[in-house]
Amino acid sequence: MTPKFKLEFMFDWGSGTCVWSANDEAKEKFGSYPIGTHDLPISDELKKILDALIDFYQLSMDFEKTNGDLLWNKEQIEDFRESTQEAYEALCEELGSEYEIELIPDDLGEAFEEKNSGSGINIFLEDDELKISGSIDLGYIGLFEGSQIEIDDTLEDIREWDIVSDNLDEDCSDEELIAFLNRYFNDFVGKISSNIENINGAFLLHVFMDMDSYECNFTVIDDLFIEDKLFYGNEEDIAEIYNPVREGLYNLSPYLETPNDGSIPKGHILTVLRSFYPMFNFDAFLANIIPECIGLHDGEISFQCSDDFDNAILCGAYGVLDEKLCINDWHNF
Repeated sequence: MTPKFKLEFMFDWGSGTCVWSANDEAKEKFGSYPIGTHDLPISDELKKILDALIDFYQLSMDFEKTNGDLLWNKEQIEDFRESTQEAYEALCEELGSEYEIELIPDDLGEAFEEKNSGSGINIFLEDDELKISGSIDLGYIGLFEGSQIEIDDTLEDIREWDIVSDNLDEDCSDEELIAFLNRYFNDFVGKISSNIENINGAFLLHVFMDMDSYECNFTVIDDLFIEDKLFYGNEEDIAEIYNPVREGLYNLSPYLETPNDGSIPKGHILTVLRSFYPMFNFDAFLANIIPECIGLHDGEISFQCSDDFDNAILCGAYGVLDEKLCINDWHNF
């Protein structure tokens, strides 16, 4: 019995391109063909349909790999599978029983879901509204997932963004625009991941400058106060804890004015702050930060967080990361 040829429309993880692939019996005849160059024995009319579907598939998925993450989720793959069903059936009928056609492998959705399990986001349009899946990890500030990540602007508003006008044609399609947003913000997320220590240092410095300014009395919070490490000062007068290290704290303020994107070497702020405040339980504080929401904006990512100590240290703390990863527009309380 002549073995059936099995052709697959699939993602080539190594090259980052979409290919037609085949089982061993078919490879000698067909091999693996890049997008738009497949040479199947089908009619010109059906070939045009398939080419259009493939072009849409590649554009929608934005196959450019970003931080090792792919940008489609399992549900979107199923939607595409349904949209190609008619062409799939026509292809099977035209090629006949000699070929076993699998336009999208059954396990492709699971593969994409697994690849998307790390930090990274997928921006997509659903019911004419921009939606976001995935996650963004801001280290100490928290892991933000799914509905915690938002874009308030509509697609029409986003077309006016500087990052869009600088990178896309004015008449670009919605699909091209969404693909660009995925590239841009996943690049942004990758840059954050690579420089998370600097970002977290700036975040903690903002927090402790606020605590100093308000003379926040953390000694009344059992989980945050380490009494046997109160080497100086007096818990009855919180000012005696802040005063001795105030000058050293504010000498660190230039840290907040310089980029956190790795272009400037920086020290480990947490180590310095631990030496300033040995009686403050940093581990408990960092473990009880509550991530609230993240916003994606024109060249910026904003974040908001609180704490699980009745908002004693963080109360809707808000900051904006620019493209150099500086924290701007910081406010707390």
